[in-house]
Amino acid sequence: MFTKLQRPLIAAICAAMAFAGTAQIASATPAPLTATGTIPVSAVIVDSCTLAVNPLAFGTYAQLALTGTTIVTTNCTLGGMTTLSASNGSHVTGSFQRNMSNSTNTSSSTVLPYNLYTDSARSVVWGDGTNSTATISLTGTGNTVNTTIYGNIPASSVLVPGTYNDSVVVTLTY
Repeated sequence: MFTKLQRPLIAAICAAMAFAGTAQIASATPAPLTATGTIPVSAVIVDSCTLAVNPLAFGTYAQLALTGTTIVTTNCTLGGMTTLSASNGSHVTGSFQRNMSNSTNTSSSTVLPYNLYTDSARSVVWGDGTNSTATISLTGTGNTVNTTIYGNIPASSVLVPGTYNDSVVVTLTY
């Protein structure tokens, strides 16, 4: 049926077709299998705060009323409720009357009365919430908050010369 010349040609065509089919089969490899999983990710944010206090230096007192201010700096977690309170100092008398003692003349029992206030009118004594004192309530913003504290030394009689000091503990409750 086929001539001698046609047979090698038909054989070559068949071989080419067989090779082409093999190439297609070889290149049609199945996609790789996969498996998936989920990583649980979580975090807990707790209330946290930082507190920084600055000194209140009234300066030179000349028996006339003297005022001053200082800054209490807080930084608390967003939305956290906080309270700033102050101790009565080291030399309190009566109902939260703070006093500074003479640190350069320790033989003197003279004290210099003063107080700390939450308002610029100096009418609300800053303390621990007892004895008609007030605390300062703040809501955390996640940013630094500066709170001004107001001080006042009332006019007084003659005092022994010297340097007068006191120490007030500031507490941030959150």
